Amino acid sequence: MLTFSTIFPIAEGATVDQVDSLMRTWLVGSQHSAFDKSLLDEGNGESQWSLNLGRERVAGIKVSDSGSSYLGLRYEKDEDDGVTWTTEVTYHGAESLRRVAVKVHCESETTALKLPPARKPYIVRQFISELGGGLDGWQKVSDEPLCLGNSDIELAADLINGACRNELPIVYLSSSTSRGVSVRPESLAHRLSGIAHVVTEPNREFSFRLMHEVGHRNAYGGAIGIYWPDLSDRELLLPREFDYDPRSLGGEISRIIRNRAIRLRTPRDLTWAFQRELIARQQIERLRKDGAADLTEYVESFDEELKAKEEALDRAEAEIRRLTAEVHGLRTRGKAVSGVPVLARGSELDLYENETVELLNDVLAKALGDAQDNSRRQHLLQSLVAAIEPSSNRDELIARIKAALSQYRKLDSAMSHELEELGFDIEADGKHYKMTFRGDQRYTITMPKTSSDHRAGKNLVSQIKGVLF
Repeated sequence: MLTFSTIFPIAEGATVDQVDSLMRTWLVGSQHSAFDKSLLDEGNGESQWSLNLGRERVAGIKVSDSGSSYLGLRYEKDEDDGVTWTTEVTYHGAESLRRVAVKVHCESETTALKLPPARKPYIVRQFISELGGGLDGWQKVSDEPLCLGNSDIELAADLINGACRNELPIVYLSSSTSRGVSVRPESLAHRLSGIAHVVTEPNREFSFRLMHEVGHRNAYGGAIGIYWPDLSDRELLLPREFDYDPRSLGGEISRIIRNRAIRLRTPRDLTWAFQRELIARQQIERLRKDGAADLTEYVESFDEELKAKEEALDRAEAEIRRLTAEVHGLRTRGKAVSGVPVLARGSELDLYENETVELLNDVLAKALGDAQDNSRRQHLLQSLVAAIEPSSNRDELIARIKAALSQYRKLDSAMSHELEELGFDIEADGKHYKMTFRGDQRYTITMPKTSSDHRAGKNLVSQIKGVLF
C-alpha cells in the first residue's frame, strides 16, 4: 500500500552525479539502515546494481535516453512485526526540468495487521537543503515560508486562484488581530518542505482586501486554508477546533496533504518500472546492433522488460480498483447536474459560504408555502427547492454569534478572538466598538464597551441578525 508520495522539482544546477551521491549518502547515513560506506561506490558505471543484507535490500538504476537522465534507488526493509517498507526515489533530468519522486510503500504478511503511516523520508529534506528546490510554477520549492507583504495582493490572489501553475498545494496562513498566524510559519514550512508551499499574510486588513480578488475563498481570522492546484474544494482548518494547539494543527495539515498526494498519478517517467523497462529496451537494441547470436541474452533482456511492464500493470490495476471505489462513493453522495441555469449570480459576492444559495432557498420556501395546492406554481417551486443542495452555514454562523455574545457585558480576549474568526473586524470608537463584517463598511454594528443591561448581548445578536441575515 502506498503510504507516502511527493513529486517536486530540484534546482537546475543540480547534476546527475550529485543526485546519485545524495541518494546513496541518505541511505548510508540513515539510522534505520545497516548499509555502510561501501554503498557509495557500488555499481559505478553500471546501469543496474543491487545489494542484499538479508532483511535489507537495495537496488539502483542509472540510465540516459534522448537527452534525458534517469536515476532510481529502491530500498526494502523487513521489520520484526512482519511489515515490509519499500522506499523508491526516482529522478528525471532534462534540459529545462529536474524532478524527483519519493514514494513509500508498506506491506504486511498478514491482513489482520493495521499498517502504520509513513513519515516523510529524510531524503526529501536533504534534496532541498543540499541541492536546492526548483521552480514549481512561479514558486520556488523551499523549506522556508513565503511571507507576503502589504503590496502582494495580486500574488496572493494568483496563489489561491490557481494561476501560478504550481503542482504542490498552497497552505495559506491567515492572520487574526489578536494572535497573528495560528502556527509558526518557519516550523510548518520545514515540516512540509517538498510537499507543499507555506504562505503567510502580513495582517488582518490584508484578508479583507484579498477577499474581493478571490470571491471570498480566502481563509481569514487565523484560519488555515489548503488550496489544491486543480482548483477543487479548499480545505479549511479553524484553530479553535484544535484548541489553538500549533502541533495538532500542523499534524492535521500534514495528514490532509499526504492523503491527497497518494491519490495522485505519478508521471510515467518518474516510476521505477519505467526505468527498468528503458534499460531492458536499450539492452535489446544493443544486442540487435551487435548481431548477438546468444539466445539466452535475448531471453533475459525480454524477461526483464516483461517484468517491468507487469509490475507497472499491477500498480495500475490496483490504482484503478481504488479509484473505481472512490468514484462509486462520490456518485452515491452526489447528484448529476444538467441543463441551463435558471438564475444568474448577481454582482454581490457572498460574505460567507453559500450565503446567496441559502437566501434563495428561504425565498423559494416562503413562496412555496404561499402557493395554491396542486397548482403549476407549486410544482415549479417544489422542483426548484428540491434541486438546491441544503446547507446550514447561516444557521451555524448565527449559533456561534449567539454563543459568543448572548452573555455580553464587556469584550474580553476570548470573545474578541471568536468574533474575529467569525469574520468581524473590531475597532474601538470612543465608548463603543465598531464591528465590521468581512471588511464591508456597509455592515457595521456598534456595541458598547461595557453594559449593565442583562439583555445587551441578546439585543446585540438581534441587531446583527437584522443587518446580516
